[in-house]
Amino acid sequence: MLEEPTMEDAFDQEKLDIDKEEAGKAKALIRRILDYDPKKRPSAAEVLRDPWFLEDEVRDDSSYKPFLQKMQ
Repeated sequence: MLEEPTMEDAFDQEKLDIDKEEAGKAKALIRRILDYDPKKRPSAAEVLRDPWFLEDEVRDDSSYKPFLQKMQ
């Protein structure tokens, strides 16, 4: 039986236009958001305070602005 790749494996295999450091930060945030225990999951406000969202490239990317405005 063939084993399905994990979402993280699929993410790692894609040709992304972000470097490994940024990909690592994004994956860390996604892991926190998808935590099985709802008490450990961050709120929307906590997600927006994550270092990945606070980086200049993400904060200033116009494609994220509508999303970020709705979340604040």
